[in-house]
Amino acid sequence: SLDGKEGEEVKVLTHDAEGTHSITFSKCGRFFLDAWSRVDLPPVVQLRSALHGQILQELEQGDASALFQASYHAPIRFHTVGRDDVTHIYGVIFRPPGAHSASSSVPVVEEIYAGPHGAFCPKSWEEALSSSTAR
Repeated sequence: SLDGKEGEEVKVLTHDAEGTHSITFSKCGRFFLDAWSRVDLPPVVQLRSALHGQILQELEQGDASALFQASYHAPIRFHTVGRDDVTHIYGVIFRPPGAHSASSSVPVVEEIYAGPHGAFCPKSWEEALSSSTAR
């Protein structure tokens, strides 16, 4: 919680929802709406307690079944460690249509993370859809 008390520890309120979040607090500050997604998970909207983060009610769950039936394949998230054996590197792999098995041989296009001034790896469902349709 971030109520302005000096020295108070920051508490993660969405530990059960790994993804990119957009939140809106209620006027009283006791609740918040949490809209979140990942590149491989359609948007979810939940009402949560601002005290402990527990889900009070799931309001919406994105349904991408028609998209998947139309041959869409969500990107594959990955994580590795850099050459220094310390730095965490995160990314996503977009496979071309028809190349969705491990035995498929396809050309690779690498987009480089160019530094702290720009991030090119999509993190949300919407960013992944935009990136995949642009390819």
